[in-house]
Amino acid sequence: MKRVWKSLILASALLAAGAMRANAETEHGSDHFSEQMSLESARYLNDIEGDSATAHALLEKLQNSQFEEIRTQAHYLRGRFLEQENHGEEAVKAYTKALNGQGLSGPEKRGLITRLMQLNPVAIQPMLSAGKTKGLPAKVFSSAEGTTTRYVLVEDTENAETHPPRLTWQDPEGMLHPINVALAQGEEVLDATPEAVLGLLRNKQQIVLRKGPTFSPSILPEKFTAEEGVLFSGEAEEFLVIGTQGLRLARRGQTVFSHSLPGPGCSYRPSSPRSRQGVVFCPGHGVYRADFSHRSFSPLSLGGGIPTEVMLDGDYLALRYADRFEIRRGPTFDSFLWGLPCGPQDQLTLGREHAFLVVGDGLLRALDLRTGQLDWQRDEDIAEVLPTGGEVFALTHGQTCLALDEKGQLLFTYEAGWGADPLLLPTQKWLVVQQADGRRVRLNRELLRLTGGDRGYLIHGAETNLEWSNPYAALGVLNNILQLEPGNGIVWRAKAEILHTLGASRKDQTLAWLQASRSAATPGWSDDVSLRELAHSLDASWVWKRHLGPRFFPVLTAGTRFSFYVENDNQTLVLLDNETGKLLDNFHFPEALDLKASFWMGDTLAVSSPERVYLLAPARGPGLLAQMTLKNPICQALPVPGGILYSDWSGMVRLLELPSRRIRWETHLGRSGIFLAKGRNPEQIDAFEIEGGYHSLHLPSGRELQHVALPPGTVTECHAGRDFAYAGYNEGLLVAIERNRGAVAWQKDMGEQIFSLAGKGDALLIGTASKRLLFIQGGTGVILSQTRLPTYLFNRPLMVDDGYWVGTTEPALEKRTLTHSLLRKLPLTEMPGTPSLVGGGIAISTLDHFIIRFPER
Repeated sequence: MKRVWKSLILASALLAAGAMRANAETEHGSDHFSEQMSLESARYLNDIEGDSATAHALLEKLQNSQFEEIRTQAHYLRGRFLEQENHGEEAVKAYTKALNGQGLSGPEKRGLITRLMQLNPVAIQPMLSAGKTKGLPAKVFSSAEGTTTRYVLVEDTENAETHPPRLTWQDPEGMLHPINVALAQGEEVLDATPEAVLGLLRNKQQIVLRKGPTFSPSILPEKFTAEEGVLFSGEAEEFLVIGTQGLRLARRGQTVFSHSLPGPGCSYRPSSPRSRQGVVFCPGHGVYRADFSHRSFSPLSLGGGIPTEVMLDGDYLALRYADRFEIRRGPTFDSFLWGLPCGPQDQLTLGREHAFLVVGDGLLRALDLRTGQLDWQRDEDIAEVLPTGGEVFALTHGQTCLALDEKGQLLFTYEAGWGADPLLLPTQKWLVVQQADGRRVRLNRELLRLTGGDRGYLIHGAETNLEWSNPYAALGVLNNILQLEPGNGIVWRAKAEILHTLGASRKDQTLAWLQASRSAATPGWSDDVSLRELAHSLDASWVWKRHLGPRFFPVLTAGTRFSFYVENDNQTLVLLDNETGKLLDNFHFPEALDLKASFWMGDTLAVSSPERVYLLAPARGPGLLAQMTLKNPICQALPVPGGILYSDWSGMVRLLELPSRRIRWETHLGRSGIFLAKGRNPEQIDAFEIEGGYHSLHLPSGRELQHVALPPGTVTECHAGRDFAYAGYNEGLLVAIERNRGAVAWQKDMGEQIFSLAGKGDALLIGTASKRLLFIQGGTGVILSQTRLPTYLFNRPLMVDDGYWVGTTEPALEKRTLTHSLLRKLPLTEMPGTPSLVGGGIAISTLDHFIIRFPER
């Protein structure tokens, strides 16, 4: 019976091999078929006959096969045999060779990875170094070679006039190679492939084609100043150049077609990379259909105005207008398929089957190219997308790369790390991530798809070393991982814990907790241990992580017990406890807020949109307390006793009475926006026309008390002092109005734009465009002290009784006296916003999505 069973198995194996024979002999000949039969024989000898020695001998010969898939299968079988024989280390080596080869089926690869993760997880290396350059390239040009993609990277030198750029090319395996081309001084690269370089000698108005392998120059006889150039596929000596003189199609050193263009800035959009068919987009003029194979060029009749941007992929043309996108289909593009409205921050990218829309708040929507119907969407704070083949690479605002399939399913993730701003260069097998510092990492797309992006197994070596009480070796393992994935939050957290155990420097521990906190592994709106440890390292009371999104700096608006800010989407208000930084509540509004009203009135907070004012009382319960419709959008609003005083952009000032929610009075002061300020007298309001004059208003009645004509210019800042009212101008003028006399007391030209005007009584602190901070005596206009600090123009100083707080580029939060002596310096994690006083402390937001609150001491 045993012999019959063996015969049946052997017969089945031979039948399976025979079924592949015709195909194998057709593709590879009889040698490939013979080696395939040897693989089956080795499998039979080991599994059925138990003759492992003969099986190993057969596989040893097959490891030298001329066919890669045979070599891969031989390594795979050898690994399985060695594992059965309990030779784990040798099995891992054989499995690893098989994994890096071609010829395994999907189930075989998944099974192989499962075995390797059990035998030796470190053997699986989905990330490999791809070398290093001096930074990000100035230009990147892609070209196809069969089914693979190659890239030429152009690196500018420090002095482009005397030292031409360096050119390298990335092969399908993601590795860089130099292009040995000697460019002339001042030569600009218009386009390049590994075989040819198209350049411009701007000072001589010469187009230069250099063809490999020697790359000797061939100059177009006609002088031409090109803004853009394209090397067409197939014929390396045919190219297109576009400039203010029009366009020129050249072949073998001669112009074979030319056409005038309506203006500068025109650009060619091929239907596929390096295709001769496409469109030419001329901003402000229109779109032209071009077929350079047939030397044809004609305008498209689109209707509906001139688009601001044009994208073309295959037969699909996307047109962007100020308020919408339109999709049309070729070859004539006169057929409107579908359209959709868009905002100023929305981005549209065309893929193989979808149009990918990234809206301003980070939502990615995949729309069917033929119908415009929503196929799928992902809300993951996405900043940009790169479709390639059947996959989509999405980069989030937190610098995490998401690999998605055509149905929007997550294949794997990669954390490039905060500030990386990476360049993604995908090939068929690899995704190369090139960081701003020039580091290049190759991601094995297939291996990461199979592992699902889980790289917990990579720290297996660190865990093993910790078990052996060898933390320094464990630290080395983690550092090696971070060289390849600089933003991996799980690894940073493990590193921080080891550094703490080793008693490492505070600086090193703070960096580790900071990187762990920035990672997507640390969720926003949480009380995560990484955030608590980061706060401890910074000597802060607490650190709050906002939702990821476009980079901006919300100001934390403090009440007696609670504070609030508005998230990236401009619709979500977040309420925090002043002392603990813990989340108390959040409110999502049905429209975007403009925060022209943004303040507390006792236990009630007020915020505004262009159409409404909203009131909430968090201590009394969830939900809205009230909402009031506005006649016009607010220019500025102030809380006053009994209500809200606000102005609009057409010169109206109104007092909204609470709790009746009615307008008590309104007055018209001019034709433009009005800035408002409250002085010492609770019944008097200072009102400044943006262009016009100063008005003093009686708050209870709205009656005008004074009117003072102001010097011409645009008022952008104001402050209500004790005896004076102050206006700061965009043109640099500072004006003081003495209220008692109803006249201009003095004016002073600061010589540059005034960016901020703060004050305590009649002591003024002025910030200017050149980052000067000046302490000015308000009664006389005398400059008492001044300094220049490394600040950001949008970062306003906060005056307090004994000086001021300001964020600097170090980055740090500094407290200084009014004579600018440093009192205190607090380290920050990134570029800071404007500080605010919060519950006996000082709070500030940072560019990397944190709000940090320090105790005031």
